[in-house]
Amino acid sequence: MNCCDSFGNCTQGRDCPVRNERIAQAMKDRDLFWDVMEGLLTLGAIVGIIVSLCFMFGYIWYRVTP
Repeated sequence: MNCCDSFGNCTQGRDCPVRNERIAQAMKDRDLFWDVMEGLLTLGAIVGIIVSLCFMFGYIWYRVTP
């Protein structure tokens, strides 16, 4: 049973299986996007911490050695 007209508009409202499939796919894509963004943010934080520690220990080493 087709619940869409020739223009792609659903005629059964929110119970249309095609519309439900589109919404599920959009939510899946949205979740993937935010998972990637969270991973990039975590990676950036880790790199920032490592760079800060390298700078700190390098500065200490530079100041301590004669």
